[in-house]
Amino acid sequence: MLNTQLTRTAANQTVAPITYTTNAAGQVVPVYATQTATGTVYQPLTSAGLASLTPSSISVFLSQYGMWLLVGAVGLFGLTSLG
Repeated sequence: MLNTQLTRTAANQTVAPITYTTNAAGQVVPVYATQTATGTVYQPLTSAGLASLTPSSISVFLSQYGMWLLVGAVGLFGLTSLG
C-alpha cells in the first residue's frame, strides 16, 4: 500500500483514495473510495486492484528523468546540426 502511494507521488500523480474499514469477519481491510451521484462507494482493494493503481515503471522513470533526456536529445541534435 505504501509503495503504491510513494510510486504515485514520485510520478507526480495524486494519492489514491484508499482508506481502511472493517469487513464482516471483523478484519481491517483496505478499500478504494469512489465518488458516485449517490455518495461515496467503498470497494475492497485486492492485490490486482492495488497493482492497477501503481504507475508503470516507465512512467515513473520518465517523470524523474524526462526533462534530462529531452535536454540531452536537443543538445545532441544541436551538435549534429552544427557539423
